[in-house]
Amino acid sequence: MNNTVFVMSFCFPNSRNPQLGRFVLEQCVELRNRGLSIVVLNVARAKKLGKKKITVREEEGFPVYETTVFPLAQSKFPRLTTALYLKKYRRLLRRAIQDHGTPNKLYAHFSCPTGFVAGRLSGETGIPFVVMEHHSLYFRKKLPAYILRELKKTVEKSDDFLCVSAALKEAVVGKTGCTPDKVRVVHNVVEQRFQYTEPAQNPVFTFFSAGNLVPGKRFSLLLDAAARLYDRGVSFRLRIAGAGEEKSALQTKIEEYHLSDTVCLLGRVDKEQMLKEYQMSDAFVLPSKVETYGIVYRESLLVGRPVISSDNGGIREDWDDRFGIILEQTTVDTLADAMERLIEQYNTYDLKQIAEKARETCSAEHVCEQILRSFE
Repeated sequence: MNNTVFVMSFCFPNSRNPQLGRFVLEQCVELRNRGLSIVVLNVARAKKLGKKKITVREEEGFPVYETTVFPLAQSKFPRLTTALYLKKYRRLLRRAIQDHGTPNKLYAHFSCPTGFVAGRLSGETGIPFVVMEHHSLYFRKKLPAYILRELKKTVEKSDDFLCVSAALKEAVVGKTGCTPDKVRVVHNVVEQRFQYTEPAQNPVFTFFSAGNLVPGKRFSLLLDAAARLYDRGVSFRLRIAGAGEEKSALQTKIEEYHLSDTVCLLGRVDKEQMLKEYQMSDAFVLPSKVETYGIVYRESLLVGRPVISSDNGGIREDWDDRFGIILEQTTVDTLADAMERLIEQYNTYDLKQIAEKARETCSAEHVCEQILRSFE
């Protein structure tokens, strides 16, 4: 049996940004550990395109066939974006087939535009394709007609269409009108390294948070809540990992609130450092507005740390009230109250039970078993 799969992604780790699309790489590693031979086709977005030639490199032992495309706004110019990506992926596919032979499946992460392109290439080559959808795009009320048409065709033609949460599946089914059995819920892979660890004996209660420093993650709101907690005389620390457009504004807010000794922006960190931060923390907090699944929450749970989250959709997947606190309404006061309540009631949480319960649904073993069904 041919067990070669060509993974198609428009975000994948590189030397400039080793954390970009890290979840795609992590899934590739876990699937390779279970017998799949994986070749990565990556059309990277780059404003400085450089030469148009295909480059071939290795990332953790995976051959990566790569070229670049100018980063258009996909939801504003979906037809043009799909056409550009199709041209690029067609060239990568030809080259990869020359070197590795015809794969068993094409496996696209994100439908727009990668899954749309996979469907076109499947029609041209006869290679069946699978799509895993991660994007919150389909939570939007209004989308261009082109995206909706292409999404419907992609779902119908794919060998398997996977959504990382039930909320995302519901959105896709609602947008396409397809029957629910055409879409399966399969979570993102969380690496094996995230295992239960006995809590650190912190002299001060320590919250950890992580994500891209962009408006949708609502780190500014988190700092407002931290300031409210600080004004109440509550003793705590908050460590935030991530990089993005809001970094400067967040640092300014920390200084204005006189929180420099309480809140620390760590910048972009790798997975090893992320694991250490989970282990050294007492709890995880992230008031993100929308999450399709939320890997960082699951990483924290697998280490055995309770979480505080907004009611963002993805957090509800396999939620257990013993995991922590979900805020139905996320405001400065409700978030500050939740943080204070978690500190006060921390001893009521069974940390080992949190890790064991989370492992039932989001461990790499459980998730990969479901993904591998797509390639049989």
